[in-house]
Amino acid sequence: MNRLNTMLDDLQRVPVERLGECALMRRVDTKFLYPAAELDSFIRTLGGSYGVLPAGGSNIASYRTLYFDSPDKTFYHQHRRGRRDRFKVRVRHYLDRELTYLEVKRKTNHNVTVKKRLRLGFLEVGLGGSEAEFLRDHLPGDPFVIRPAIWTNFSRITLVSANDRERLTVDLGLEFEAGRRRHRVEGLAIVEVKQPRFRPRSPAMLVLRERGIRPSGMSKYCTAQAILSPGLRRNRFHRVLRTIGRIGHV
Repeated sequence: MNRLNTMLDDLQRVPVERLGECALMRRVDTKFLYPAAELDSFIRTLGGSYGVLPAGGSNIASYRTLYFDSPDKTFYHQHRRGRRDRFKVRVRHYLDRELTYLEVKRKTNHNVTVKKRLRLGFLEVGLGGSEAEFLRDHLPGDPFVIRPAIWTNFSRITLVSANDRERLTVDLGLEFEAGRRRHRVEGLAIVEVKQPRFRPRSPAMLVLRERGIRPSGMSKYCTAQAILSPGLRRNRFHRVLRTIGRIGHV
């Protein structure tokens, strides 16, 4: 990780003010599973097309996220069944910036990701009255039904296009927690291209295609549930789990 952080120093640094400009709360996401050992080469190949968004004194940020679901895992099964109009609810701690948000992510029928968020006190995870009102506004059903389900931890590199609002995130060191159950995914990088509208010929998309890396609809939350709760039906996630096993270790 230190070597990768040093390599990122060669990239142009993006002012943190551009984060709001490139927040892309409504966007098209395309995910790829990539060997972590080959990240240096991949990022260098992008050349001057992207700059790195620093996180405090580092180029690599730390994230800790608590996902919520109903007791019968409604959100998990929405994804497993391939439902397009589906939701996720999470509290995400942006540790380096000392920020915490309650976030609702919706994947629409048009494959567009819409994210709504409410700022909480740093490291808070409780859902009170104002949080329930926020959830009622952006989520179907009763917000008091959902409960904490899975923690995820990972490190993230954020690259921002030099020419438009495209953003590229690279997640590493993925860990899952549910009670006393723990799992760490080794050797895997999750590359996600975030665009205002789908653009298949952006620099990052072209490099990934040239390297034979195909899109993969991996969900961190659903992958965590599939690994930590083996009794769940997980037919839709077999291909992703096999890809993770081939690239790294699951």
